[in-house]
Amino acid sequence: MHDESGSASNEDEANNARSDGDSTSTSSDQANSPLRFDESNEHDNERLSVPLDLWELQLQRARSLVTTNFLNKLVMNYLIVEGDQLAARTFAEESGTTPDIDLSTIEQRQNIRHNILKGDMDGAIESINVLNKDILRSSEDGLSLLFSLKKQNAIEIIRSGDVAKALKYVQNEVGPIVKLKPDLMEKMEEVMLLLVFSDIKAAPASCRQLMALECRTRLAAEVNAYLLRLLNQSTTDKISMLIKENHWMQKKLHDMMVIGIPAMKLDFKQATSEFKDDNSLDSVASHNGVLESKE
Repeated sequence: MHDESGSASNEDEANNARSDGDSTSTSSDQANSPLRFDESNEHDNERLSVPLDLWELQLQRARSLVTTNFLNKLVMNYLIVEGDQLAARTFAEESGTTPDIDLSTIEQRQNIRHNILKGDMDGAIESINVLNKDILRSSEDGLSLLFSLKKQNAIEIIRSGDVAKALKYVQNEVGPIVKLKPDLMEKMEEVMLLLVFSDIKAAPASCRQLMALECRTRLAAEVNAYLLRLLNQSTTDKISMLIKENHWMQKKLHDMMVIGIPAMKLDFKQATSEFKDDNSLDSVASHNGVLESKE
């Protein structure tokens, strides 16, 4: 009986020793790991802490990959997607960056956008046909875009107050497209409903929204994106994509309760606004470390 009790006691001591050893080993592993768990927060969940020196080391490695040539290509891509031909030409000359498309197509897209923004849809359609006469009729997407342009033109006529001309335009220009694409009927009916009201303010909200000038802006962006796709170009500039990826990764780190990584606040709209407003690309580029060399 005494022997059994002593044996059990020895086993308990051995188990405790192993437990203490495992605990010590775990603590040692965490101490040697570059990532540490922060247990000081009031929540039960542990938070993964990234040491500042490790973050700075990774940042230095990333900076070594960002060359002047890489930054110049990002800027050129932005100017091409946004359709700023003068800025793109000037930047190409000053930085030595070779654009991956014919810059003359930027001017054509720019003219099309200006026509749409000022309400000249006929001018926009004519400019698109000069670029490629089959663009608006050779595919389902092109036909839908043609419908959007002609629908907006009908709205512009209604805006001018000539209801009879607008009705005739819808019947002769918009109607035939709807016959080819019946799924567009509902959108045409919204325009027809506008003709019923002598006072636009009395029309349903969905119809009143068609009269907003923002519709021109959205249509201009839609046409620009369509033309970029035809040129095998991205419809979103790479700088915007990088910023969106950055925001996504920071949100994921926050959701994973990772601390110790400084959050980067990027105001792209303000930066690009200042970039466009400055007549001298050289001053902006030099300020941002671009144009220093022609790698």
